[in-house]
Amino acid sequence: MSNKIGRFEILSEIHHSDNSVVYKATDPESGQTVALKTIQLAPLGEQAATLVQTLLAESEASKSLNSHNLVVLYGAGEMDGRFCASLEYVQGNSVATMLARKEGFSIWDLQDIARQSCQGLDHAHAKNIFHYTLEPAKVMVSWDGTVKILGFGISAMGAFAAQASGKPPQTLHYMSPEQLRGDPLDARSSFFSLGAILYEMVTERKAFDGQDADEVRQAILEGTPVALSHVKGKVHPVLSEVIMKALAKAPGSLSVRARAGDGLGTVQGKSGQVSGREKADSSARRSFWNRRENP
Repeated sequence: MSNKIGRFEILSEIHHSDNSVVYKATDPESGQTVALKTIQLAPLGEQAATLVQTLLAESEASKSLNSHNLVVLYGAGEMDGRFCASLEYVQGNSVATMLARKEGFSIWDLQDIARQSCQGLDHAHAKNIFHYTLEPAKVMVSWDGTVKILGFGISAMGAFAAQASGKPPQTLHYMSPEQLRGDPLDARSSFFSLGAILYEMVTERKAFDGQDADEVRQAILEGTPVALSHVKGKVHPVLSEVIMKALAKAPGSLSVRARAGDGLGTVQGKSGQVSGREKADSSARRSFWNRRENP
């Protein structure tokens, strides 16, 4: 691998997927260490031009975002046959990494990650900006405990996962029914994805799974996840209720709030996942949402 992409000096590889690579890099113009996300355009053929236009429009719209719970997008564009996006570099672990380690999440972990994620999503939704590919790898917990959502401004990079065939890309497991049907997105879509992430954090299994992409799509469109009480006997009923509500398929009504709601604030016990961090401050014990309501 060359140690440069355009002007960026590559330091190491952070993440590799079927269609993209994320590098830790240095931007000599700013002197900053950045996360450089790249996608090869040649394999996309005629779709490449459309994707680039979509990404440029999304990145332009995201310039209005300003939340400590959202990773900053510094710039995006074509470079050396790739579409590249320069992002704030965050030191910490993603929820995907924590899930892979199987260390479990305490109730306070769940509340705090959900609360801060919702704060970031609320900020974006208030500006009519939505995330197309929210998944565990896009929820980062920094060393100081700040939760940051990655991908706003370039989330359409993975949107074609909705039409994938064969082995399902990871992003597909968390896509909302609206995305798979090709409907216009609103805040419900992001909260469905976040609900699927929280479900997996509690159960250590995906809410919607299958042997191939077609089975995953069918599960999202037609299936119902196993009730949390049946997966983990000690899951608190309030925690179970709010997560399952987030995964409701009916459009329902959406509670639009500037701050977190009051769903998890009433949970006093553990979710059944007692390993992992046990610390939490008073704000973490407040709750986070009631945003995807049943009709």
